Amino acid sequence: MFRVLVVFLVIALIAVGAVWIADNPGDVTIVWLGAETRLSVGVAAIGVLLLAAAIALVWSLLRFVLRIPRLLTTGSRARRQDKGFSALSKGLIAVGSGDAAGAQRYAQDARRLVGGHPLSLLLDAQSAQLAGDKAGARRAFQSMTRIEQARLLGWRGLFIEAKRAGDEDAARHAADEAVAAAPSAAWANEAALSDRCARRDWAGARQALERAERLRALDKTASRRQRAVLFTAEAQDVVTDDPAQALTLAKEACHLAPDLTPAVALAARLMGERGDIRKAARLIETAWKSAPHPDLAAVYTHLRAGDSALDRLQKAQTLAKLAPRDPESRFAVAEAAIDARELPLARSELDALIADAPTMKACLLMADLVELEDSDQGATRYWVSRAAHAPRDKAWIADGATSDIWLPVSPTTGRLDAFVWATPPDLISRSIEPLEPAAPAPIEPAAPASLDPRPALIPPPPPSGPEARQSVAAVAIETPEPSLAQLPPQGAAASSAPAVSPVKPTPVVFPVAHAPDDPGPDASRGERRWRVFNG
Repeated sequence: MFRVLVVFLVIALIAVGAVWIADNPGDVTIVWLGAETRLSVGVAAIGVLLLAAAIALVWSLLRFVLRIPRLLTTGSRARRQDKGFSALSKGLIAVGSGDAAGAQRYAQDARRLVGGHPLSLLLDAQSAQLAGDKAGARRAFQSMTRIEQARLLGWRGLFIEAKRAGDEDAARHAADEAVAAAPSAAWANEAALSDRCARRDWAGARQALERAERLRALDKTASRRQRAVLFTAEAQDVVTDDPAQALTLAKEACHLAPDLTPAVALAARLMGERGDIRKAARLIETAWKSAPHPDLAAVYTHLRAGDSALDRLQKAQTLAKLAPRDPESRFAVAEAAIDARELPLARSELDALIADAPTMKACLLMADLVELEDSDQGATRYWVSRAAHAPRDKAWIADGATSDIWLPVSPTTGRLDAFVWATPPDLISRSIEPLEPAAPAPIEPAAPASLDPRPALIPPPPPSGPEARQSVAAVAIETPEPSLAQLPPQGAAASSAPAVSPVKPTPVVFPVAHAPDDPGPDASRGERRWRVFNG
């Protein structure tokens, strides 16, 4: 549209000029080489226009003649580039399809036709990687670092090659150079952060994290959480040599992430050692409301060194009121009640925990409880055996690895803040035993007669309470009479064995103290606790 308007404007100007010249006639006299030529104004104007057109045409012809060598060179270069880019595209397709020989052939063609181009260097590197030529790949990536637009790609390639070769120094150098070349590169910042964490350079890791946050390469919430993890890790490293510095770092971590259990537990323990019992208790209570954890319960109940077992039980009950529906609250009260020998309270808490599918920890606590209640070794062994097949309790999990203690970095991938408090997956399916035995277990009388052994029933563990300790009356087992089909013939019995006078079965007293093949507990054995957990 604009061009049409320009054409119409030019035509209009020419028409206006022609009309003006017609309205203002005149002559133009040209004197050249002694000759005089007189022309009208209109003819002179047309002559000037024709002369200008001729000059322009001659200039264009001269320019074309002068540009013929350059045009020939440009055309040859264009054809060469077309062939080179065709080789590049075919080579990249060969790399993607896994054709190492084809990739190397096209890489050589691209190097010959468009050598030095970033894509040609990339094809060289990828074809070398596909062929297993690590040195060739490093040379290609090193060449990329000398090209402005491919520098970051070159450093990334060198970083990956160094990681594959296990050269941590070279990987660190490549990551640092990449950060210097492109501070906003997320992979370079993550690599620098992982390297600092692997070397336990927590201060350097915080600097890398702050740089990534300034460049908006990391979410602010995630950055606060990771900085809290770094503060906690540094506090754990210096807690033995400098408790004051460790407390400062742990407090900063709690400020950034109030629900970070390791930071809260460490800060509360150090505050308790300094006598700040109330502040430490408030810190744990705040964290317990959102994330109950056995480490918090252990620190909370032992804040004051001189507390008795009953005092610790009261603290556990106070803590449990903040999250009454969480199993960790019941575990904390049950453990404290067992330590304080408040067995009915421990029984009520554990009964709630084992109602559905008791975990390993619940089974071991039940073993402790029944041993204290009745010294019943059969029931104790039952719960210990059941613990071996019970579902696992919560633990620290990161990238498929399970740990009893919290770690700031995943040992598998080196990822920061990877551990979460969760139930480990059961890699091997287990058949969970029911809470009560499905079928009664048989025992044999001490002196059986000629009849078949008499079965006896073992009841489940007796209930707790004072009435459980009262004497239980002896109950004789009813012996089923054998059927006629089961009795041997009279002659065979007489010929095979001498006549034996019938023996009266010995009555069995319930509950059974121990199994017939069990020698019984050693009277001199001290108190034994089935523990696999700290607390």
